Amino acid sequence: MERIRAEGVTLRVIPGILPITDLNNLEQFCDTCGTTIPSSISDIFEPLECLRGSTLLR
Repeated sequence: MERIRAEGVTLRVIPGILPITDLNNLEQFCDTCGTTIPSSISDIFEPLECLRGSTLLR
């Protein structure tokens, strides 16, 4: 919140849930936001590495 307020954003921010449907998209999203995937999440998806690039939810 501090970062967006410092940028001059004054609108109300309502957090939401972003479903993970694609591992590549999740990485790109995190890169865009300047963050990393928490190990608690990456540990869950590590066994699914063979599915990289495929859609996990249909």
